[in-house]
Amino acid sequence: LEIGCGDRSLAGGLAGEGLFALATDFSPCGLQRAAAALQVEFVAAVARTEFVVADIRALPFRRGVFDAAVDKACFDALR
Repeated sequence: LEIGCGDRSLAGGLAGEGLFALATDFSPCGLQRAAAALQVEFVAAVARTEFVVADIRALPFRRGVFDAAVDKACFDALR
């Protein structure tokens, strides 16, 4: 789970290593840009990456669904 991916996602790199990655952000536009960048930078990872519009203050996933969560400054922006 990538929390708050913005317009550039770490999920592609994770999926490129063979993991299934789900990137979240509250901005549909940001997610569209991240998905477009993935198509160019990590073509092989596209099938293992999903993008979901979600507010990190109330994520729509059950506890324990993900093995790990990654944040690249999203929590800093909440202050």
